[in-house]
Amino acid sequence: MNLEEILDCLSVYDGKYKRECMEAALQHQEEITPRLLGLLDEVLAQPEAYAERENYHGHFYAVILLAYFKETRAHQRIIDLFSFPYELTEALFGDMKTETLPALLYQTCGGNFDRIRAMISNLEADEFCRSSAAGALGFGVADGQLTRKETLDFLTGFLKHQETGPLSNFPGLIANTLYDLYPDGYMEVIESAYKKGMIDSFMIRLEDFQERLDLGLESALQKLRADYKRRILDDVHGYLESWACFRRDERGIDIFDHARSRSSPLEARLNPDWNPGDTPSPRSRTPKEAHKDKKRKRKMARSSRRKNRKRKRK
Repeated sequence: MNLEEILDCLSVYDGKYKRECMEAALQHQEEITPRLLGLLDEVLAQPEAYAERENYHGHFYAVILLAYFKETRAHQRIIDLFSFPYELTEALFGDMKTETLPALLYQTCGGNFDRIRAMISNLEADEFCRSSAAGALGFGVADGQLTRKETLDFLTGFLKHQETGPLSNFPGLIANTLYDLYPDGYMEVIESAYKKGMIDSFMIRLEDFQERLDLGLESALQKLRADYKRRILDDVHGYLESWACFRRDERGIDIFDHARSRSSPLEARLNPDWNPGDTPSPRSRTPKEAHKDKKRKRKMARSSRRKNRKRKRK
């Protein structure tokens, strides 16, 4: 299988994981890397056009392969791709923003976290992507490349002043990373953020922090390291085969088929739980604005539920 055949194979989504094509890409790392970097450049140049391409997965595979290769030349490109506004990152990457981005950033940074910190500080970037960048710092702590103190010092700085950007959920989103890092010595700042209404208990409760502290530092860091090992991309096939879009139900039917039949192709591909019949809020917002807000809340709810399930199991 030559490079053109590999890239053509990976570009089309047909409900099946292209394991053979991915294996061929892994076997041709040196030759395919410049092509993958070039693809990211193309997406950066025309993000709206790629967002509207139905059943296109080329950029998904590209960022995952480059992260697996630990390709540092991909790092800034990935940051730029995920620094677009919410609607565009959602259309291009969907739940990869929260599920995969921490690993993508960590595995391409080459041990230099400066650009990740800059992404976190970028008020123009999608807040979910910024919070995933905070998660990448947590990976650095878990892997011993960053100290817990320097990371907590940096992240708690965002709780001391209310952001002036258009979105205000960011403090609550990074609160999960603060929780993971065992914020002993930082609770005064965190408690103040709750009092100011900067962190919504819907996302994480103040009581959760105390439960984390009760574990003790070493136990908390063990859990952080376990989460890092679970989420790092060291098994490309295992990771991609777990994607819902490659799984079928007991009848052998693509589980996204029903969602695709009820919504636009782009929404169904990336957000299969979205129901176009959802009623907008009666407040004085346009239906489009209400829908965007509902999507954000649902994404936060999914993230919160995942966190809570993990805590209960542990």
